[in-house]
Amino acid sequence: MVVSVVVDIKVHQVDQTYDYLVPTLFEDVIEVGMRVIVPFGNRNVMAYVLDIKSQSTFDKLKPIKRIVDLLPSLTPELIRLAQTLSYQNISPLVSNLQAMLPSALKSNYTKRLYCEDLSALPETIKQFFKNQQVIKLSQVDETLQSTVKRLVKSGALRIETKITQKNTKQFIDYLILITDDIPVRGSKQQAVIDYLKTHGRSLKKEVMDDTKAAYSTIKSLQDKNIIQIEAIEFYRDIETITKPLDKDITLHSAQQTAYQAITDKRHQYDVFLLHGVTGSGKTEIYLNVIEDVVNDGLDAILLVPEISLTPMMISRFRGRFKENVAVLHSHLSIGEKYDEWRKIRRHEVQVVVGARSAIFAPFEN
Repeated sequence: MVVSVVVDIKVHQVDQTYDYLVPTLFEDVIEVGMRVIVPFGNRNVMAYVLDIKSQSTFDKLKPIKRIVDLLPSLTPELIRLAQTLSYQNISPLVSNLQAMLPSALKSNYTKRLYCEDLSALPETIKQFFKNQQVIKLSQVDETLQSTVKRLVKSGALRIETKITQKNTKQFIDYLILITDDIPVRGSKQQAVIDYLKTHGRSLKKEVMDDTKAAYSTIKSLQDKNIIQIEAIEFYRDIETITKPLDKDITLHSAQQTAYQAITDKRHQYDVFLLHGVTGSGKTEIYLNVIEDVVNDGLDAILLVPEISLTPMMISRFRGRFKENVAVLHSHLSIGEKYDEWRKIRRHEVQVVVGARSAIFAPFEN
């Protein structure tokens, strides 16, 4: 099995696809849209899988190193869109793909120096290692780069590129009682056990607050396999100045006419211009049309012209669709954007409200 990838390097000279072998271990896992780590030149880089095929026209292919995603970060539709934009705008394909992903998924590359033979290092280099075997290449003065290069060639030093991302998932810890048959010393440990016997699975913070137990008490009980700590991922709440608002409104005749014209063409491609002054009831038509779409099991994106309008729209849409709405705009933090993007990618919501970048919401339906 072979994959065609585009590497995560925004340079026109490498703006093309490259073929890599898929190790047998990954054959049942690899999918189009996944991010993978591949050897490229003398380093490892992130790459995006654009195609999977049985063979390549090139010989001596290198294998991919590892898969980054369990769920593909890019949908086939977004890949096709990125390719179209790249062709029309003469822009690097990887730039378009990056624009479609939250900042939390973008890669950071850190070069690290590994000491293979301390005795072979001159004092100018040896001083950086001291009691450690690994340092960042950036710690070494630029005037010593030629020395480092020579030592790498001789095998005394080794350079590796570590690829990381701004992974901003958040977790909250719960405590679970496994057994109360093991005797413990100390009133605090017993208090934690009694609390969990009474309340069952509980937030770690609440248990510690209510029993006045220290972290060392919890750690001791965990080490004895008396309790288990379960880390549960959670989404950040996006606070808005307006509360969810759902009005029970009957469409008047002009609204009903517009709504009917749109719904009559809902299962075919068409474009409508809804004209009306501020306060004339356009949003209610959007809400009704999108509600029909959602009830059909489809997804919908509402683009607003500027961020200042978003809180009002969020209020109306969350009033109507409750937790079935994600929000995407530039005033969200990196973590908040990542949470909202994951809700969409995991098919946990059907409606997105946002400014321009929301057009890249990874919906599939």
